[in-house]
Amino acid sequence: MEELENGSAADNQDADVEGLQKSDDGNQADDKQADDAKEQVKDDSKENSKDENDKKDDKQEDGKENKEDDIIPEKYDFKNVELPSGMELDKELTEEFSKAAKEMGLSQAKADKFMGMGVKLSTKLQDRFNDAVKEMQANQIKSYKTMLNTDSEIGGAKLKSTLIEANKAYTTFVSDEAAEILSQTGLNNHPAIVKMFRDIGRQVKEDTIKGGLNTSHVRSANDWYPSMKKD
Repeated sequence: MEELENGSAADNQDADVEGLQKSDDGNQADDKQADDAKEQVKDDSKENSKDENDKKDDKQEDGKENKEDDIIPEKYDFKNVELPSGMELDKELTEEFSKAAKEMGLSQAKADKFMGMGVKLSTKLQDRFNDAVKEMQANQIKSYKTMLNTDSEIGGAKLKSTLIEANKAYTTFVSDEAAEILSQTGLNNHPAIVKMFRDIGRQVKEDTIKGGLNTSHVRSANDWYPSMKKD
C-alpha cells in the first residue's frame, strides 16, 4: 500500500514537471524559466512594497496617538480619576496640582495617572489613621477597666456592690444617647465616673443631697432636673 501511495505521489510530481520539450530555437524552455523568475521578482517586490506601506501607516497612527497624548490641556478636569465612594477631590489641592502638572507639561492622561496614585495613597493613609485611632481607643478603654478594678476605694471585692449602687443612678438619669457616648469612649468604666454615679445612687436611696436634710419625699428625675418637667 505504501508503495502504491508513493508511486501515486511520484506520478503527481512528474505531472507538474514539464520535462524536455522540443523547440524551434532550443531556447524556449530557458526563456520560460527566465520569465517565471521575473514574475516572481515582481510579486516579491509588490509584497515588500505593501509591507513597507503598512509599516508607514502604523508609524503615522502611533505618531498621531503620541501627539494627542502629549497635548497639554487648557484646564485639567480629572473626571476619569476613580474615587472611593463618598470621596471628593479637594478644590484647593486640585488647583495646586493642576498648576504643577502644567508646569511639568503633563497631558490630561498623565495627570490623571498621578492624581489616581495620590488618591490611592490618601486612602491608604486614612485607613491606617483610622486603624490607629481604633487601637488607641481600645487601649484607653482597657486602661480605664484596669484602673476601675484596681482602684483602692471601689475596686477589687468592693466593685460589685459599688456598681449596683452606681447603676441605679446611671439607669435613672442617663439617656440612651449619653450612655452610648460614655460606652464608646469607655468613660463608663472610669473610676471617677463610677464613683460619681455611686454617690448619686446613695443620695437617691437615702433621699438626701450632700449638705441637705433628710425628707420623706423620694426624689424623681424631675426633682433632679426640673427643666425636664413637661407642661
